[in-house]
Amino acid sequence: MCQAPGDSKQLGIGLACNTLLTTSPKSPMLFAMLLFITFILGVANFAMQKAMMESDHPLVSEARRAMRRYLGAYGSYILEFVFLIAAFFFASIGMLSGVIGYIIYTLANGAGAWVLRSRK
Repeated sequence: MCQAPGDSKQLGIGLACNTLLTTSPKSPMLFAMLLFITFILGVANFAMQKAMMESDHPLVSEARRAMRRYLGAYGSYILEFVFLIAAFFFASIGMLSGVIGYIIYTLANGAGAWVLRSRK
């Protein structure tokens, strides 16, 4: 199960053992699926972000003012993009835990958007 530290079959990032949280480098279809899932989740996150930023909820208005003060007019979109790039990086190296983390982040965004949109 474990590989020698100098083995050429490593993931390329210095990991000596494949664990449950990383995928085997011999499964390119799994890598493609992880990247596709990350892409779809990214589209959903940006759609939820846009819907929330255009809402008139007082909590969103206050968060928008604070974000604009520290990160500029598009700060929340920049942060969302950084999260997406990180998720793509984790998916590209086969780190399943990174993709699972992005799934959890998307579910949290969806729950927050649903709560704020349903209670005006």
